Amino acid sequence: MPDRLSAAVTYYTRQSLFTDPGKHQRLFADLPNGISGLCQIVQGLVVHYRSQEVVKARLPRERLREVDTRLVSRMLARLAAMDERPLSEPRPVERRIVGCCRDFAVLFCAMARHQGIPCRVRVGFATYFRDEPAGFHVDHTIAEVWDRGAGRWHLVDPEQSERLVEYNRLPFVPIDVPRDRFLVGGRAWQLCRESQADPRSFGVESRGSLRGLWFVRSRLILDFCSLNRQELLLWDAWRPMDPTADPIPAALARYDRIADLTQRGNEALGRIHRIFESTPSLRPPRTVWSFSPVAKPRRSRLPSPTSRPRLREVRPDGSSRSPAS
Repeated sequence: MPDRLSAAVTYYTRQSLFTDPGKHQRLFADLPNGISGLCQIVQGLVVHYRSQEVVKARLPRERLREVDTRLVSRMLARLAAMDERPLSEPRPVERRIVGCCRDFAVLFCAMARHQGIPCRVRVGFATYFRDEPAGFHVDHTIAEVWDRGAGRWHLVDPEQSERLVEYNRLPFVPIDVPRDRFLVGGRAWQLCRESQADPRSFGVESRGSLRGLWFVRSRLILDFCSLNRQELLLWDAWRPMDPTADPIPAALARYDRIADLTQRGNEALGRIHRIFESTPSLRPPRTVWSFSPVAKPRRSRLPSPTSRPRLREVRPDGSSRSPAS
């Protein structure tokens, strides 16, 4: 591939509504350059709401609601309010924002985009968590960055610190996760549809109720939205995510199609955009249901219209019509 980035790759160097640091962009000024350095920074800013670190730090229960923070700008505001020092300086657990895998990914994505690194959030399933049995695919969200030298996208798990790498006994480096160890939502959907995998082996926990084909479908849709720079909360839902809904054949064919497109190369971005723009059921509506793990289900209004990003900027062949924004 030529050294000059294609429009399809450049699209992912631009901040989205969700990753835009806003007036807190100044906090990104002195961050280390490169993927490994940014991963280490993010690991010092977020603490997973289900981790033992939260218990040991005796964080007040009301702080768990931080996991519902949608926008990076608000995450940064909260971090700055707790500790005014630069983000690169180590901070104790109680001065980190409480989040989940999605928050590690969107913060990393925001920092990478700020440095001009093409980056996008991917929603899917991991098979490398020690606490779940072999063969179970754990609901997870990571990032994907463009490697200019190799001319390919590669997966990055910014949550996997040195401690977690050792605990989970990872046989790979988390800045280049093998694609058979993290399945994007579309690949998981294909495996289940083709009877190559049991849908019940995909979910939040092997013994929980949040698993099955309906759950895989929800991750496929969220991953599709992420490729359109709509990095939603993992518990945002609208009609297609309804576990009681039985998709009609036309809908199944549509899911099959986007499952394929979300795994193709940069040339598929134009088609991904067109389907997103022309299919209301695949776009997040102005108001969604939020099934937060730390609060009662509620209707949540998204902060800004998300149905029409600038989709005309990329043609099906990846060339540009107008500057990305």
